[in-house]
Amino acid sequence: MIHDGATVVERACKSLGPLDGRKNIIFCAACGVFGAIGVGLALGSWKDFFILFFANLVALAGPQAIAAPLTVFGVSVAYGGMRAYYSNKQLGYRTIFDG
Repeated sequence: MIHDGATVVERACKSLGPLDGRKNIIFCAACGVFGAIGVGLALGSWKDFFILFFANLVALAGPQAIAAPLTVFGVSVAYGGMRAYYSNKQLGYRTIFDG
């Protein structure tokens, strides 16, 4: 199940266009601790804020509501980092994660 969730986040990040400039991947992932607001401010994108906000609402309303805080935390951190990574790749920047 975790793999499926990671695949959904990865597909969402790949399908969105690049951000306005190069973003620090670690910083954007760390801002995921603060949820959609942190990621939205780190990425400077209202679109990413609303995508993550509604994804978190779905996680909170789902049947696994007991684990929802961990789910929201994990999705926010993963989305922030992956969104910055794929945006930087679309802009032509190499990252430390490229190998």
